[in-house]
Order: sequence, then structure tokens, then C-alpha cells
Amino acid sequence: MAYCTEDIKLREEYASTAYPLDRAVIHSIQHEAYERLERVEAILRHIMEVAVVRNQRKNFLNIRLRRDYVTLLHHVQANEVFFCFFLPDKLEPFITITALHVDQGKLVSLDASQVDALEAALNEFRTRFGISGESYHYTGLVEREETERFARGGGVGGGGSRKAHSKHFHLKMRVSSQMCRDRLPALRLFNLARAREVIEPVRYAFGRETISRADQPRACPGYHSCPSPSTTTTATKQKKNNKSDVQVHISLKRSLSSLSSSLSLSQALSLSVSVSLCLSLSLSVSLCLSLCLSLCLSLCLSLSLSASLSEILTLPGFDLFSSFAALTCRPVCLEAAPLFFCFIQ
Repeated sequence: MAYCTEDIKLREEYASTAYPLDRAVIHSIQHEAYERLERVEAILRHIMEVAVVRNQRKNFLNIRLRRDYVTLLHHVQANEVFFCFFLPDKLEPFITITALHVDQGKLVSLDASQVDALEAALNEFRTRFGISGESYHYTGLVEREETERFARGGGVGGGGSRKAHSKHFHLKMRVSSQMCRDRLPALRLFNLARAREVIEPVRYAFGRETISRADQPRACPGYHSCPSPSTTTTATKQKKNNKSDVQVHISLKRSLSSLSSSLSLSQALSLSVSVSLCLSLSLSVSLCLSLCLSLCLSLCLSLSLSASLSEILTLPGFDLFSSFAALTCRPVCLEAAPLFFCFIQ
């Protein structure tokens, strides 16, 4: 049954009714309207909102931009994915980046090629707005999934509308307060510095811990971000460290595995010693313990002349070594652990 015309207008029998339309009919009208929007352009289904409204004379459709796209500042298209950069809708100095697929809508996670496209999008955004010295805050997939299950179980109330964060992929870029004030005139209506001092949620947002990109941005004119000193508690810092531990473990293991096809045994031995020495330099660990780790890993790698590096990586000895590394090292210590690799976990 058709409820709308081809130009997305209510048919007369549904426009002129003596009583409000039934909820099920309204839902069907919206579904059909979204399908017709998609025929015009696929992206419209995801960024527009269809509402059936009524006055004293008739029913009609309102098609408006979704509220979460009102603050869209910049976008970069990579094949069928749009990387969207949003100004903050809260009192915080962060640009939020999401990934919108023309068919699937907002993506929950990114694959390897999409991570590369994200890197390019970030560079384009930084160049366009003259941003340097920025840092990032990211909520991992596991944390988002746990929050989503908690919300579905009724743990937050309000139909899940009060979740701490979205289940979809979102990366936050720390930028200067001045950039936010320039782009959002509403922030110039009051003393933002004063709000940071006396309002705890604002103070927390400005003091949130972030991490710099592995490849530090080159100096350029424009907005330079200087994150405020962290005000997080020891417990919060410990939670962040635990989160980083997992990233180190996964990134190190995958990075070494990817080299297995091209490394000879002698190269693998050299790599093992280099990794251990790298850890000994970046960690506050005694030299004796570091040398022991080097010897242990070298011994594991030399157990079988016919074993490939990828096979050796599955040995218990390597898990013991990498677990130790995860407990005592941060991602930025290892060039073999790219910052954005954790986004596809």
C-alpha cells in the first residue's frame, strides 16, 4: 500500500482525516518515506528525519536534518564511507569523528582499509582548519558493547537514551577551546573559563586524558591544542593503563605476525632481541631482567629451524613475554604498534 506520492507527499486519503493517524500507520508512512529518500540519494536515509505532524486542517510530513548532524563541520568520503567531523554539543573541547556507511549507516567498527582512510581524513581535516598539537580520546569496542548490553537490560532507563556513550565507532579529537568558540557562537554568550572552574562535568571534560598520534603533526599556523592537566583519579588512570595494555599486546602480536612471511630465522632472532632491548629502554626494568627476556624469546624462536615466526608466536613463552610487555609498556613506546590499529578491534 502506498502512503506517499513519488515526491514524498502524503496521499490525500491520509492527509485529510478527521482523527489523528494510528501509530502503526504513521510508522508505515515513515518507512516508505525513508525508502523514497534513499532513491533520491542513499545518504539521505541516515541524515534526515521524517515526522508525521498534524494541524487543525490536515496531516503532512516534516523532513528535517537529524539533530546529531546539525553540528557537522566537515566530512571526507572514502568509497562508500563518510567520515564525519562534528563540533561538540556539550561543553567540551573535542571534535567527534564517526564513520557513516551509505548502506549500513553508522559503523560500529572499522576494517583495515577504513582505518587507512580515517588517517587520510584526519590529515585533511587538520590541514583545512590549521590544527596542530591535537590529541585523541577513544572508547574501545569492548567497552561500548558492554554499555550497550547494560542499556538493553534496562540498566540505564529511559529506553537507553541515557547511555554513557554510543555503541557506534566514535573518535574524539582534542582541539583548542578557541576553535570551539569560533565555530559555535553560543559558547561566546558566557564565560567558558569560569564554567570550567565551577562546573564539575565541564572540568572533567576539559581535563580528560588523551593520547597523541604516533606521528606527531608538523607545526602549522592555526589552532594549537594545549590539553589541560589531567584531573582524573588514580583509579581512572589505572583503568586507562589496563586498556592500553590490551592494545600493546594485540598490536605487538599482530605486527610481528604480519612479518612472519618475509623474515628468515636469523632476522627473527634479531627482531626478538631488538624488541626486548626496546622494552628495556622504555621501561623501568632492571638490565638483568631485560637480558633474561631477550634470551628467553630468542630461545623460543630457535626451538625449531622449520617453524615459522607466526607459529612461534602461538607458543606459551611468547604469550608470557607479551603479557609482561603489556603490563609494563605503553603503545607509544613501540613503532610496531600503530595508534589507530586498535580501532578495528
